[in-house]
Amino acid sequence: MSTTITLTRDESLTRVGLPVGRGRSRFGALRTGALRTVVNSTSTGETRTTHFPHHRPAPLDRRPPATSLEVLLRFAAATEEMAAARGQLAFSAGRFGPRTPAETSRHLLTVFAQGTGGGGDVLPYWKMAASIRPLARIAAAGAESGLALDLPARLLEQTFGHAKVARFEDVDFPTTLTHEPTRRFLSGTGLPEDGSLFQLDTEIPLPTLVEYCTDEDTATELPQGTGDLIRLGRLAEGNSLVLDGRTGTILTWNEPETTLHLLNTDVSTLAFTLWLMHRAKTIDFDGEAGRVL
Repeated sequence: MSTTITLTRDESLTRVGLPVGRGRSRFGALRTGALRTVVNSTSTGETRTTHFPHHRPAPLDRRPPATSLEVLLRFAAATEEMAAARGQLAFSAGRFGPRTPAETSRHLLTVFAQGTGGGGDVLPYWKMAASIRPLARIAAAGAESGLALDLPARLLEQTFGHAKVARFEDVDFPTTLTHEPTRRFLSGTGLPEDGSLFQLDTEIPLPTLVEYCTDEDTATELPQGTGDLIRLGRLAEGNSLVLDGRTGTILTWNEPETTLHLLNTDVSTLAFTLWLMHRAKTIDFDGEAGRVL
């Protein structure tokens, strides 16, 4: 069952409450750095993005995000329906795994293509929305694992390769790793050895942060409460990825500043983050809908 959202231009402006100016209505910065604004012509209904660079006083016209305000709102509504699994995207409710994001992406791309008249070129912004946002439907909320997410079996292997996913044995765990769901995840699912910004240590058993700092002579005094922390690997710019062996929380350890910062809820969200980053880099935004995943 599909739901079609139909709004006239005046109804659209009334229902979303956009501010009306003289001749044109400006709303919603779409990108930081240089101001990018959606501009709606009150005479034609056409929408376009206008770019206000910091070093130039005059705006530059850019490709319109949609042919009209009605189409723009329909695109945005379809994207939000995907996130909430309702309306025309209700078929994805309660469904997870690789097939669901692929089906959702194809549906969204079809909606966007129809919004261009069936033969127009879909703006890269909408291609990214249709390709990346449905990836959240890969993993369900944790129920079986005891962690934040239940990842599909072999998800990491299929993405990074069997030889590039490291699993640990009990002998690799220090005694401070008492969080059982984390122990099961590291021994059963594992983590990618090279997650772009993260390199997992696999040559030696996982050291505690105290052991690592002692061996590397990277700090003379550690903050209080670091006795349960375990070092997983290296991050960029002098940071380490550490695990709280008691709670399963993932943190970053800044070696030069000897400070800790929360990063992920647990190893399941860490693995999912690494998977998302890797997957996003391989998406062909210019390809047809069937090649999204």
